[in-house]
Amino acid sequence: MLGLLDDLLIVPAGLALAATGIIGLWRLSREWAVLVAGAYALATLFALTYNVGDTHVFFLPGHFMTAFSAGAAVAWLSRLWGGPRLAPRAVMIIAALFYVGWRGWSTWPAVDRHADRRGEQLIARLTLGVSERDALFVSQMNWQLENVLLYTGRHLRPDLAWTRLGDVMPHWPFLVEDNRRIGRDVVVTAQAAADIVAAYGPAYPLIEDAALPVPGLEEAAAEVPRGMPYVLSVLTPPREERLVPEALAGALDSLAGGKAPPPPAALAYELFAGVAGELPQVHRASNRPFTERFQMFDEPFTVRMDSWLPSDTFRRAGFGHVLRGRDHVMILERGVNLVWLSRNGLPAPPYYAASLFAFQPRYRLPAATLQLARSGLRPGP
Repeated sequence: MLGLLDDLLIVPAGLALAATGIIGLWRLSREWAVLVAGAYALATLFALTYNVGDTHVFFLPGHFMTAFSAGAAVAWLSRLWGGPRLAPRAVMIIAALFYVGWRGWSTWPAVDRHADRRGEQLIARLTLGVSERDALFVSQMNWQLENVLLYTGRHLRPDLAWTRLGDVMPHWPFLVEDNRRIGRDVVVTAQAAADIVAAYGPAYPLIEDAALPVPGLEEAAAEVPRGMPYVLSVLTPPREERLVPEALAGALDSLAGGKAPPPPAALAYELFAGVAGELPQVHRASNRPFTERFQMFDEPFTVRMDSWLPSDTFRRAGFGHVLRGRDHVMILERGVNLVWLSRNGLPAPPYYAASLFAFQPRYRLPAATLQLARSGLRPGP
């Protein structure tokens, strides 16, 4: 019931209160009304016209002005209706504080990111077993992951020899030769490998690193224990990622135990939730953000789609969230998001596909192979 009030009443009520505050400011002090309304208009206009992927961040000054206006409304209305009497003023102030408290209570589990280590975990996986003694790591990734890699190389992994492909591409052959001479492999990310092949063709024999297997979406879905609850959501993938429809259909078929689940709708937001081995209990697809609340095994789940696609290209707090009660289970990103409960009742590590945080393969230029190629020899079978 409180969730329904949050969606249908409390949010519009806050906006209406802010609009009332502008009227109250105009009645009390036109200078303050012009200042607040002008600051809100300028900040909002800037956010709407600033060509960045995280427009929501630049609405923050507008949020502050909205909160200030709502407070002004409480002050004006309590003075207007309460007069010198204390009780009406107290009731109005308590109601406003209740509204603020409820908004904080309902929002906090989703926006709490103190345990979010996905970037660090992905970079740790990509650089696993790579050190300056035996390999040079060359990256070409999304700038958010590049930032994590920069921090990792400076503070967490001083033994990691690392560079960006863009910094060395003009002299790539010389870089490879220098590392060959000291017997050091060159390890590259998937995007870096694609760029190297596009520029140099087969001149550099890149091989996929078998030490870093990448489980596919269908494999991840097959790992969900039968009889345990799962949540799978699909948000329009980033343009640099490709979602394979057949893999998604295969994953849904595996989760449903081969019982013909609803086909993907190919809309901006889509949600499947249920018990592995059975048809999904919840299926919702939309081109507009939504909040879906449901129960599995008498436990309350909430799935929040908090972004506006396709205009939002990245969000620091995620594009959506999965909550179990008040426990934050998963941050949703563009692409495929899958999480399930293990038999011990704890959430399994989230799985991402066609997403910024999806597992990536890495490729290797072994120094030994380069030595053989340079000498005109070929490795044996």
